[in-house]
Amino acid sequence: MLELTVTIKRGLAIVGAIGPLVRGRGAEQVTEIVRWLIECGERRIVLHTAGVTAVDLAGVVAVMDSHVDAKDAGGSLVIAAPSPALHTALRRTGLDQALDITDA
Repeated sequence: MLELTVTIKRGLAIVGAIGPLVRGRGAEQVTEIVRWLIECGERRIVLHTAGVTAVDLAGVVAVMDSHVDAKDAGGSLVIAAPSPALHTALRRTGLDQALDITDA
């Protein structure tokens, strides 16, 4: 099961993800937490994914949907420290060119 943590500092919401970002609760959790943060007024969101152990299509869609939700709300979503699994999935789908990704 995917473990998520949320830290809010100086107008920046950081969502840490550890575990599989896959169909089932993992992928849905990411979109739910990002939507909740947006509803709470957060506009700068970082998804820290160094701890993501596996990614499937549902996980990739969750990341893309979260990006779109943040952008539609006038904000941004940055993928920070993508794990090898997530980095590979984003590269294979071409989303590494469409998303804001940082190794930090």
